[in-house]
Amino acid sequence: MLVSADEDALVAETTAHPDLPQQRRSRTGGRSSTANQRGASRSGISVGVLSGYLFGVIGFYTNFFETLLQATAVLLDVLVVLLAGALWARRSAVLRTSRPRVVLSAVAVLALVGLANVYGFAPPKLVHVPGSESCVYSVLSTDGTAIPIGPGGSATQEFQPRSDELNSVSVIIGIDEHTATLNRPHPISLRIWSEDLQFNRTLRRPDIVNNAFSRFDLSEPVRLRKPNGQLHMQVVNDSSEPIGVYVKQPGATEIANGIGDGVVIRGQVDSTAEHRVKGFALSGCVTRPT
Repeated sequence: MLVSADEDALVAETTAHPDLPQQRRSRTGGRSSTANQRGASRSGISVGVLSGYLFGVIGFYTNFFETLLQATAVLLDVLVVLLAGALWARRSAVLRTSRPRVVLSAVAVLALVGLANVYGFAPPKLVHVPGSESCVYSVLSTDGTAIPIGPGGSATQEFQPRSDELNSVSVIIGIDEHTATLNRPHPISLRIWSEDLQFNRTLRRPDIVNNAFSRFDLSEPVRLRKPNGQLHMQVVNDSSEPIGVYVKQPGATEIANGIGDGVVIRGQVDSTAEHRVKGFALSGCVTRPT
């Protein structure tokens, strides 16, 4: 049998170093396994990021999410899950060589995701009032109940401004995506009047600000003849879909003088009778210039 020079060299090398072929096979197998893990991790991340991005975009434009920030929070959540999966797949090599860096990176990513979720999904709490005015009626939070009022329905209450001048009225109204369309206008009107009708105004807005102040500005500050007299305000749904008018029991730090027997509701969804929500007040603010 004829043996080539190359084969003679290979036999000689193997005889001199009997463990060499095994080492080569081991190294080759290790490189192949690492490459496969990296390829799988990259493929998983790519597919996950693309699917998360598409889910966020489709959800945002179909009104599954109310705001772009909420969609961003969901995308960050998806990325964190994918990153955790990728690190787990490569856990042995990564954790041994760069444990402090991995821990710091994980803390930073989780903090970012936490902030995105807090600001993306938390409803607005206290609403800002400009520094050039102060509230004489102040129920500023959305911690109360949103009463669904159908087209043409209204919410009415009385209060004492205890001020001789007014310049704006704001109310907090929300939209339920299950009963109304978020990306279309929802016009509302507000009537405010005194008992002697010396002051009697009807103001209108072409759309609401969802879950925040929907503000009605008087053309100029109005001087009241009876600062301690009763005023009445009424929010009317002028749209063709239900809106949610927020009401709540005023807290100790809120200002709601003279609210009487509460809020009178007309046209509530799934309720034909007019009724009164006792002890509650409209969420909003009536301001005077300072």
